[in-house]
Amino acid sequence: MALPYEIKLAMTRNRVRDYINYYGEDKAVLCFSGGLDSTVALHFIRNYCGYKNVKAVSVIGIECKQNIELIMKTENVEIAKVRYSQQEIIEKFGTPIISKKVSKMIAALQNPSEKNAKMRGLALTGITSTGQEAKTFKLAEKWKFLIDCPVSISTNAVMRKYYASRGELPQYAEFLRGVPEAKQLDADEMEQLAFDSAETAYAGNIEDITLLRNYVRDYPDGKYLAPVLLDIATSLQSSGKFVEAEETLAHLAEARPHSVQYPEALLLRAEILENDIPGRASEATDVYKALANTGETDFMADAYAGIARTSQSDSERIEYARKARNNGGIGADQAEEMQLVEALAMLRSGNTEEALDMLSSLAANPAGIAGAKAAVELGQYYIDNKDFTNAEKVLLEFTEAGTPHEFQLARGFILLADAYKGQGKAYLAKEYLQSLRENYPGNEPEILNAIKSRLNALK
Repeated sequence: MALPYEIKLAMTRNRVRDYINYYGEDKAVLCFSGGLDSTVALHFIRNYCGYKNVKAVSVIGIECKQNIELIMKTENVEIAKVRYSQQEIIEKFGTPIISKKVSKMIAALQNPSEKNAKMRGLALTGITSTGQEAKTFKLAEKWKFLIDCPVSISTNAVMRKYYASRGELPQYAEFLRGVPEAKQLDADEMEQLAFDSAETAYAGNIEDITLLRNYVRDYPDGKYLAPVLLDIATSLQSSGKFVEAEETLAHLAEARPHSVQYPEALLLRAEILENDIPGRASEATDVYKALANTGETDFMADAYAGIARTSQSDSERIEYARKARNNGGIGADQAEEMQLVEALAMLRSGNTEEALDMLSSLAANPAGIAGAKAAVELGQYYIDNKDFTNAEKVLLEFTEAGTPHEFQLARGFILLADAYKGQGKAYLAKEYLQSLRENYPGNEPEILNAIKSRLNALK
């Protein structure tokens, strides 16, 4: 029976610790190629196990471009010198197209010397130097023509990865088809190599999605389509290309609705629609609902909170804000945000008393963003209802207490000026607005225009 992942993780961590406790952190070195395996290993040792000073050693002369870029960005890596570049290795040691055993035989026969005499004899006769028969080490007749081939022969595993990293697997496969009885690249292996090389490039640089795009082009119904599309979308989002990111995530949701990546794709798409594409926040509600319908526990709180924020229905906002708060999967800040959403929806629905109580409770903590917004909304409510005395009280308490959220603080001062104007204290309103104009560090048009229009009205 396989061990649980958490136990495997703990056992691995203990082995690393045992080694370093015995030899010392300065004696531990990791061979770092910039590929997936060694990148994970380095992250595990330095960040999970806490051994920040463990050195990595890399031989960049034989790595592909994307791996080299990642290596050069990584701290505490010693670069080892190499004798030959990739091109020189191909030219000096040959083109890899056959199995390692056969390649070694042909390489020895192409380059006869005293040192490889026994190997050459074994390859040609299947008889060892002691006279024992070893048929499996005899070179098959079908490969003997390669002995006189003008192209040197080597193994092909490295070359497959090399061409994959360049996006040239089809060309390499075509080349292999021209070599009689060479081991061919089958469709599954080509797809696996294309995916691995694309992921390696992306892991080294989140903006490097050329090979990921090539995978989607070459394998539109590929088995790795879901993770590839998610990576592309994540890259596009980080680059500010929100419309294309959203379209990519919609493609994923339609093509792979049962994939492991589906819930994460829904969440990312909903967040982009809500926050990053003007005029499309209302579409986010349906995506958040689709996320809730997956039943995935890890995403349920985000789904409920998203519906509460974006729904056009106040009754639905109240329902899902409460679900989010009762879910148990949200932090204190998000719980306060849901209280604010619920309170404002209740205020619009006519449940005024309970809504004002909730806003007052939140406003008592102006250090939090929800508390700052609640104080402003509470002040706005009193001003809208011509209760300038209570508006002054709430807003004066808020502005004197202060908050790290400068935009909301500026809104509070503007509304406080409105409250003073409503009480006939225009001189105080003007004083607050002039002070805000001179001292506000932000440049949001909403704040600057509000200050300007109010000062003009007070002339």
